[in-house]
Amino acid sequence: MIRIDQFAAVVPTYLKESQLAAEQIDLDGTLVLWFDGPHHVVRIDESGRELVETARSAGPTLIVPIEELTVRIEGLDRAAAIEVARSIIGTD
Repeated sequence: MIRIDQFAAVVPTYLKESQLAAEQIDLDGTLVLWFDGPHHVVRIDESGRELVETARSAGPTLIVPIEELTVRIEGLDRAAAIEVARSIIGTD
């Protein structure tokens, strides 16, 4: 399954917990984060409170900041996720 989420850069905020460190990738001048393996995702509200009822496990994910938005591309391998990110941000 492939999942692409888009949200305002500040709200909602997500907390990612993983045994793996995120890899920072320079994608044509945009710094993106690649989570290579499973990780836990918890939404955080405007006051900083963790909304544990929204917690879920996630697969490999690329986090892409685009102006005032953040895009999460989940469920693809690294190369395919980067290709999708490039199509979204309009770089070749």
